[in-house]
Amino acid sequence: MNQLMYFKFFLLVLLLSSQSVYAVSYSLGVDDASDAEFLSGGFAPSVDLDTLNDASSFPKEINLYNWDVQYIRFEIQDPIDFEELSILIDVAWNNGSGVLQLELSILNNGEWQVIDSGDVSNTQDLELTIPAAQLTPGVQELRLRAIDGVEGTSVIAYDQIVIMSKGSHPTTPKAPASSDTLDPPEIPEPASTGRIYFELGQSDSQAGEFFSGDFQNHADVYLDESGAEAFPKELNHSWWPRQFFRFNMTQSQAQKNLVIELDAYWNDGSGHLIIDLLVWDGSDWVTVSSTTVSADKNGRLIVPASYSKAGLNYYQLLYSGGTGGTKVVVWDQIIIQSE
Repeated sequence: MNQLMYFKFFLLVLLLSSQSVYAVSYSLGVDDASDAEFLSGGFAPSVDLDTLNDASSFPKEINLYNWDVQYIRFEIQDPIDFEELSILIDVAWNNGSGVLQLELSILNNGEWQVIDSGDVSNTQDLELTIPAAQLTPGVQELRLRAIDGVEGTSVIAYDQIVIMSKGSHPTTPKAPASSDTLDPPEIPEPASTGRIYFELGQSDSQAGEFFSGDFQNHADVYLDESGAEAFPKELNHSWWPRQFFRFNMTQSQAQKNLVIELDAYWNDGSGHLIIDLLVWDGSDWVTVSSTTVSADKNGRLIVPASYSKAGLNYYQLLYSGGTGGTKVVVWDQIIIQSE
């Protein structure tokens, strides 16, 4: 199974809807070792990412003979407040036993300027970067070109392509605004035990209940108002290594330990994903629990009552490693409940 290469990716996270976010985020295909989501015929030399609904209109391959150039365009409408633009290329298949060399250029004053290049194959992923200094608000014209291959490799088929801005915001949200630190209006206790209980998805060996679109606007899920349909379906080591969520507690609920059960439908590799649970303590993120999870092994995280409070509580699931080449899990079910 192929994985996206490791890199420290800074996500833009919203805690308040009034925050301004200047970001670029496109994701084509799914990290599933298949090119089935991409276009398999009638290739267009230029693709406008802003008009695509999914990967089905993006040519599935690039090669050294009859499809060696792919033009890509999109628009940046907001001021640029990030450090660089990252293009991550994950390959499902290649011929030969070597790598294909790709070159990335940007159109600057009517001329193509080479920005980055690198090698890629189904065992070696590629990250290409464009410094923010090379970008200006407006339409961006990019050219991806196959320029060489070794050991008989002359064609690759895409598994997933992710284009995202990075490097401008911290990897964890800032402290909640002062209004968030105040106790919310009184929340009525359930008639029986007043226990916390959120059930995301069904234990049915599929991820259909979870959110599968553009994760960027679902980085922070408010569970008092949303369920699995708003919760991103996966956690991975590259472009989605953390998931924020929050919910309210009453005074009595905050006096009990919290248990989070993680049930994965699928993982790559042959091992487990290592996941940390962090809690916002009012001034910093604190790691309170860690577990391993895979399709064959459920994970269990514990939040001691000493880290809970009446009012709004903030949490994050964080990828912290993997065994046996495992870099991604797709959720089957997540249950959050009082112990």
